[in-house]
Amino acid sequence: DLGATLNNGQITSNVVRAVLASDSVERLFYSSSACVYPIELQDVVHDESQIGFGTPDALYGADKLHGLRLMSKVPQARVGVLDTVYGPLQEHEGRRMKFPAAVATKALAARRTGTLELWGDGRQLRSYCYVDDAIEQILAVTAAPDYWGPVNIGAPGAISCRDVAAICLHHV
Repeated sequence: DLGATLNNGQITSNVVRAVLASDSVERLFYSSSACVYPIELQDVVHDESQIGFGTPDALYGADKLHGLRLMSKVPQARVGVLDTVYGPLQEHEGRRMKFPAAVATKALAARRTGTLELWGDGRQLRSYCYVDDAIEQILAVTAAPDYWGPVNIGAPGAISCRDVAAICLHHV
C-alpha cells in the first residue's frame, strides 16, 4: 500500500533527523526486513552481502532498503534484518495473518476441505524465528561493542514454504 509505505518512510526520515540533531542518543536499533533481499534470490539462504544487489520485494522492501541505507549514515545506528518472526498473539485469521500462522490455519482447515493452497510453488526459502529469540538477538546486536553493518536476525538456515506446510499437515 502506497500510503503505508510513505508513512513508514517519513517515520524513518524523522527518526534519522532527530538522532542526528541530538547529542543524547547512544544507540539506535533499526528493524529492517528480509524483503530487502533481491526477489531473484528468494530460493536461497540469505547472506548480508546480498543486500542491495537486485530488486527488493515490492514497495515495502524498497522502503526498508532505503531505511537501511539511511541508517548506515547514522553512527549510533545498528540495523537488524528480520526474517519471519512468530509467536503468541499473532493473527490467525483475516488479512493480517502471516506465514507460518497462515499455513498452520490452512492445515487445520484442510482436515475438512482436503486441500491446502500455497502461493507460488512452495520452493521459497524462509527463516522463522520465535519472538523471544528475536528480541534476544536484537539486544545482542544493539549492545555489541563492534558493528560492521546490517545483521540478519533469525534462526540459522532456512526451510521451504512447502516443507513448513508438510510439517503442519503432519502435526494437525
